[in-house]
Amino acid sequence: MGHAAPESDLIPEVLAARRVLLERGSLPEKIVRAFAGVGEALKVDRVYLFGLSVDDDLVLCASQLHEWCAPGVEPQADNPDLQDIPLHDAGYTRWVDSFQAYRPIHGPVDTFPDSERAILESQGIQSLLVLPVFAGGALFGFVGFDDCSFRRTWSNRERSALFILTITLGWVFTELSNHQADRAVSNAISFIDKMMNVQALALSAVPGYVYADRSAARLAAATEVHRLLAETALEGCIDADDLLQRLRPHFERVLRQAGSSSEGLRLQSPDVVLNVTEAVWITLIATEVASSCAAGGSLHGDQSLSIGLSQLEDSVEFVIRLDSNVPAGEEPSCGLDAMARMMVRSLTGELGGNHSAPDDAQTFVRVRYPRRCP
Repeated sequence: MGHAAPESDLIPEVLAARRVLLERGSLPEKIVRAFAGVGEALKVDRVYLFGLSVDDDLVLCASQLHEWCAPGVEPQADNPDLQDIPLHDAGYTRWVDSFQAYRPIHGPVDTFPDSERAILESQGIQSLLVLPVFAGGALFGFVGFDDCSFRRTWSNRERSALFILTITLGWVFTELSNHQADRAVSNAISFIDKMMNVQALALSAVPGYVYADRSAARLAAATEVHRLLAETALEGCIDADDLLQRLRPHFERVLRQAGSSSEGLRLQSPDVVLNVTEAVWITLIATEVASSCAAGGSLHGDQSLSIGLSQLEDSVEFVIRLDSNVPAGEEPSCGLDAMARMMVRSLTGELGGNHSAPDDAQTFVRVRYPRRCP
């Protein structure tokens, strides 16, 4: 296999794979089709799904369930060594700990601990990426991507995009469960997919790299919310300040990747609680604004982005604004681009709120929506 395709090509393939998985039909056939599209875009040699189970002795085991291989690559579907692997005894405790913390395993195999390398090297794997699959809030298994031809690393964007595939697998393996986090994040990914197509038609003059950057940030936001909810097994209502503080690294990463020269970020939401669905939409709105204002040059120097929620009598107000000391007589530039304005309006509708016109030159977004949690 050759080197990986550009990251901008991976996102459409991951979303196409998601659509395949959500179609009617045989699940094994859909999984192989989905894996084929993503595997070809990544230019890897194998993509596979392992499921986890606990045997009669309460030992955690992993078994390969599905596999796609590139032409000319030896399949491992009939390899007995890949069935009922006792992960701890086989030397894969690091994998289990990482998966339970919603972290991937990735990199060149020759950098892995000796206990992990025997099975991997026997399959000719030079580099791999392995991501956990959560279903109904519990660890279900993991998806792996093998490169048998090159030592390679996996970027943050690749990992975030591929987590969308694992989230979708967890969703379909629980037969579109009623688990709040899975449902809310799955709906958000479908929304992102739809809006990419809508914006491509409405904003045809926007350069392709802008779509790629913004889409990557949106999908990373969905992944980060799913990570948080899976890690903490949260259901019901969530403390908004805890949500935002846990997502601080995500927002800071978005600002850096969008070109901001400012590292300032203020997150304040005292005494506000959100339900799971609100948490997802709030995160997407904040991500969209951060991407747009940083890329547009609204943030620089000692300026900071302020993201906050406040609880009113029967509603919640969500405000994102620029915090800076503007010299007298100067007006800060604080407009969102057309893509962000369209996205924020649509997300506000999903949140069930009203998007008010900013009341000062430093406010990006002011949204008020009905309070749902006590």
